Amino acid sequence: VRWEWKNFWTIFEEVIDKSSLSPLLKLNHLVNCLEGDAKELAGRYQLAEKNYEKVVNLLKERYDDKSATINELNQRLLEAEASDYKTPAQRKLWDEVRTVLDQLKGLDQDLENYMIKNLVIKKFNYEIQEEIYRAKLELGNDEKWTLEKISSDIESVIKRYEYISNQIGRDAMKENEDSTDTEEESCSETTQ
Repeated sequence: VRWEWKNFWTIFEEVIDKSSLSPLLKLNHLVNCLEGDAKELAGRYQLAEKNYEKVVNLLKERYDDKSATINELNQRLLEAEASDYKTPAQRKLWDEVRTVLDQLKGLDQDLENYMIKNLVIKKFNYEIQEEIYRAKLELGNDEKWTLEKISSDIESVIKRYEYISNQIGRDAMKENEDSTDTEEESCSETTQ
């Protein structure tokens, strides 16, 4: 996938491409590190010194396309959804959405518009949406309602829900243990 290429190439270039290894060994490392379509594409070339630059150029041509990367990230943002309304699924969704937003910002995309802000917020369950929109109302100033502020609010709300869920979960387990102990005591008293 294009958005992964940049990360891959940055590391590969630093560790292998700039090294003193022969082009043959560089090509071998490259083919072994690739996955999916990229590996299939590079694997079409014979392992030969003369092919290293050809393969690198072909991969860059195919995957180092800023416009296509932006389109893929936009598509990921549109398609991102939680598997359910519960907090762990909302956390997983937020981690995915935040990652996409950060990558789009890194590609100099302007995300400070109502369409993107509302798209992001509407991905979450009703309770989270309600809290984010309440926070917006409390700001009283639309200029302060930035994607950074929204991101901070989403993170805070999810952290709070995780904490509450964790505390309720522990208390519920303790209640179950206490009721089990009480049941066991009453059972042992009736059998005696």
